[in-house]
Amino acid sequence: MSFAPTLFAGLTLLGNVKPMSEPELLERAKQVFAQGVRLAQDHKEEAVDFFSEAAQYLDELEQRGVRNADFHLFQGNAHFLGNELAAAILAYRKGLAFDPGHKGLQEHLSLARRQVVYPVGGPFRAPTEGWPAGFSRPTYRTQFFCALACYVLGLGGFCWWYAKRRMGAAILAAACTLVAASIVIGLVFQQRREAYNEQHPIVVIQRNDVVLRLGNGNLYPSVVASTLNRGVEARLRHRLGGWLLIELEGGQVGWIPRDAALVENRVPIADNS
Repeated sequence: MSFAPTLFAGLTLLGNVKPMSEPELLERAKQVFAQGVRLAQDHKEEAVDFFSEAAQYLDELEQRGVRNADFHLFQGNAHFLGNELAAAILAYRKGLAFDPGHKGLQEHLSLARRQVVYPVGGPFRAPTEGWPAGFSRPTYRTQFFCALACYVLGLGGFCWWYAKRRMGAAILAAACTLVAASIVIGLVFQQRREAYNEQHPIVVIQRNDVVLRLGNGNLYPSVVASTLNRGVEARLRHRLGGWLLIELEGGQVGWIPRDAALVENRVPIADNS
């Protein structure tokens, strides 16, 4: 008995039969994923094929606009178990854009990142999410009103201190004012970071030994001695022909071939092909 993905599924993905609806795609993905789970213990290689097939259905759903934290967790798990590390990392990070505090996404992303091989002593490293697992990020409005409340308390504390000359009032006023200022500064940095991320999509290297070059061509020297392995994350700065200008987490900037990485398909970037 062959455990390869079904011919029907292959034909569906190629468009040779009537396209499935979104509920049908999701249900089919769940069925194929479950088949992979059942085979994983005794037929690991065959199971990988089923996980990859499930990931294809989920990728098709994403192209149709299905996007949320739990969906990207499922998508990332299918890619990860299908031995597609770069696609898994990209899916988990897309999910965290919807819910930065999603515990499942953070745990699975951390697991996937542990599979990335970084050169010993090299300059490359994984990004940090910077938000506690299990907690939802406060909205801008919530943070603004917290800052406003602290400012009002601080102002009231200074008025109390001015009237009564009590040290406790001065300490309370100073603390509230400091908290309000910290929230405002944090909001400014958060907005700048999000604006940068909106303009620079996520890039994930999808094969090993990719050279980061000074220019968009194989004749240019490498930026650093180490090469990039699959799973290394970066941000897209520019496209030119068959090359991508990327910025790594450590700040290194260089060019890689376009087919060496997956790019988040969210924000258009000028392509001077």
